[in-house]
Amino acid sequence: MKRSFTTLMIAVGFAAGAIAQEEAKESMLPEFAAVDENEDGALDQAEIGALNEMLKDTEVAFEFETADANEDGLIDETEYAEYEEMLS
Repeated sequence: MKRSFTTLMIAVGFAAGAIAQEEAKESMLPEFAAVDENEDGALDQAEIGALNEMLKDTEVAFEFETADANEDGLIDETEYAEYEEMLS
């Protein structure tokens, strides 16, 4: 499973607070456009909900790929324990 650079930067940057605000803004432009369904240049409550779901899915995918050390699509007990240790 390969991640795009933009997806990786969003997941890492927002989760860790590691990228500058301007870089975060630039990396979010495709996602903003994707959820701005009426293309009015602004997000309403439903569109913000869609953006939150997209970011949540990206974060979950990133964390799963990080924990799945042998890349078999599963997280076994050892991988889980190592991932938890890495987080603490």
